Amino acid sequence: MSDRKVTDLRAERRRMDRNLAIAVVVFLVVVGSLGIALAYGVRALILGTLCLIVAALVFGLLWGILTLMEKIAG
Repeated sequence: MSDRKVTDLRAERRRMDRNLAIAVVVFLVVVGSLGIALAYGVRALILGTLCLIVAALVFGLLWGILTLMEKIAG
């Protein structure tokens, strides 16, 4: 007999997809805000960060819709 653990590869993929989506949102907002602050100054940072947060919300909405479609189809 083998002592190998049986793993749920679908659950692992879902967990990795969720972690990657969170990383994309954090990278978008944090690095984008830093880039705006360095390039245009603090006054532009406020508006730029708001726009990046809206973009992150749109990304999250699309990711959520696709995840829901995957659950319905599977």
